[in-house]
Amino acid sequence: MKTLVGVILGYLVMFVTLFVLLSALYAALGPDGVFLPKSYTPSAGWIIFMQVGQMVAALAAGYVAYKLGGLKSGIWLASLVLIFGVASVLVTLGQPAAEAREGQVAVFDAMAKARTPAWASLLQVAIGVVSVLFGVKLAPTDAPK
Repeated sequence: MKTLVGVILGYLVMFVTLFVLLSALYAALGPDGVFLPKSYTPSAGWIIFMQVGQMVAALAAGYVAYKLGGLKSGIWLASLVLIFGVASVLVTLGQPAAEAREGQVAVFDAMAKARTPAWASLLQVAIGVVSVLFGVKLAPTDAPK
């Protein structure tokens, strides 16, 4: 049971952390700072921030998973990040290009219409898996085994 709690809460920590970080940055930069002109393709700066945000969120998630459920939780969490991440990339590969972007775009519309390059999405998955495992390693060893 501790393993499951660690995995679920670790994933929740990762989701909430990444959502808050990216939403705050989107609010600060606006669509013109996040996307290339007249498109829903993220700018290089946004892609870099996504990778850094994923690293921070996954480190925290791995730490939480290990503290709550031990090593098994961290390994299961890293596995889920890999499975869900690859599945997400595969789903987006078949999507048609989004229409041209004009004017202000709400954050949820931007998330739905964004077309991140496959290489950046795969990199984000890899960073997520590795960072979860590093988060496990950072946790003090007094956690449950």
